[in-house]
Amino acid sequence: MIGSELSDNLTGIKRESDERLMRTLSKKSACQTPIQKLRAPAIAEQPMDQNPKQTIVTCRLPHSVIVRAPGLLPMLYAPSELAEELRISIHTIREWFKHGLPRQRDARGHTWIDGRRFANWVAELNHARSARSIGQDEAYCVRCRKPVRLIDPVRSCQGKKVLLRGVCPECSGSIFRGARHGQSD
Repeated sequence: MIGSELSDNLTGIKRESDERLMRTLSKKSACQTPIQKLRAPAIAEQPMDQNPKQTIVTCRLPHSVIVRAPGLLPMLYAPSELAEELRISIHTIREWFKHGLPRQRDARGHTWIDGRRFANWVAELNHARSARSIGQDEAYCVRCRKPVRLIDPVRSCQGKKVLLRGVCPECSGSIFRGARHGQSD
């Protein structure tokens, strides 16, 4: 009787030890761990969420995320794991779901984010944000955080500096834009 109790107790300790080791490996390993091999079939059963891409300009990415995203591994991250890896709040990750962050759900309804697809999404957002140039009749409104059309621009010169001053059509704040001589008459 004592031998079977001892055997059951050792089996329980070994199982707890194995589970703890698996959790540690899933967080710290640089290669695919047994956890990912177990996760993959469950996720393959459920089709991926198709999130329509919303307006790209409204989603602002911290510089630290832009720098860290290319270093993510090609594995599936839980939102909490991704937040820990990027050193941001999990609430930020959930906000990005509204802006088209690629994700998928498994059969149990858990959300998973592929590291490579996330890195591509960050690169796409960063490129789309920097690719937009301001037109001749536009200026950047700091309050609205976007380029807006100048209303009634007033031109002033100080030496070689040319400054256009106008009003934002959305917030009615003053906006400014530098210009060159002979431009934006």
